Amino acid sequence: MKNSFLITLLFIISNHLSFSQSKLLLENEHVLFSFKTIAGKTCMIAHEKTNEKYLVYRYGTAEHIELEYPKDKSNSWSKFTYEFYYRGGGKENLGLDINSLSFENGNYRYSVYQDYSAENESYSCGINVTNLTSKKITQIKGVYFSAQGGLNLLRDSIHRDEIEK
Repeated sequence: MKNSFLITLLFIISNHLSFSQSKLLLENEHVLFSFKTIAGKTCMIAHEKTNEKYLVYRYGTAEHIELEYPKDKSNSWSKFTYEFYYRGGGKENLGLDINSLSFENGNYRYSVYQDYSAENESYSCGINVTNLTSKKITQIKGVYFSAQGGLNLLRDSIHRDEIEK
């Protein structure tokens, strides 16, 4: 138990250092939610630290960002849609905490998700990418123990009215 705690702590510290030394997180930004994918890439949702002036999605590695959305960060909060479903009560009530943050870029819809089910105490995170023409969905699975922050933090955001539709 003690060793697994130390390993988890070291993983979290190394993740934090790798984000702060990469293109994925700028000095004036705070991580809202991030995780590593099974393929070793990082999905990161961040916002400007001081006044939460903007929200941004980045995907890639510390050396190469494959996708940053939006490029123009003015009114960026309104370019995302946040949805959640929460049912408390634990295992007896089949508790759920389902969260997603979505946006459209070109012919694709990206939906970052973070879910918890009390029934089997399972956690999951990832990205669903939908081709809007063919309706084909590509799922990019996340490694949940690598997650930092949480999409549920958007429930209390000062920009909540801009991102919920």
